[in-house]
Amino acid sequence: MKTLHGSLFLVAALTALAPATRAGELAAAEREALASRAAPELSAMRGGSAASVPTFSDEERATLSAAQRTAPDLAELRAGDVTLTERDVEVIGITLLFILVIAILV
Repeated sequence: MKTLHGSLFLVAALTALAPATRAGELAAAEREALASRAAPELSAMRGGSAASVPTFSDEERATLSAAQRTAPDLAELRAGDVTLTERDVEVIGITLLFILVIAILV
């Protein structure tokens, strides 16, 4: 564990001492090389981009509503629903305890 802390300290120290490089400090050839490889389609993949999210058509909404009426179990498949049973919580607790014991012994 001491080596890990020493390694992390070394990396932090080297990072703090390394000179910061900004895009403005690039050589002209480097800037041209980067510009030549630019791919405008990648900007749409950036987090927070303003690309619109496709919406459902009226026909698709009607189909989904009909499916929900005929198969009420579909609601249980909805993303984000987390239902932990007592057994699930027990298994998670035992696993965490096991990992904690191993971490202490190592």
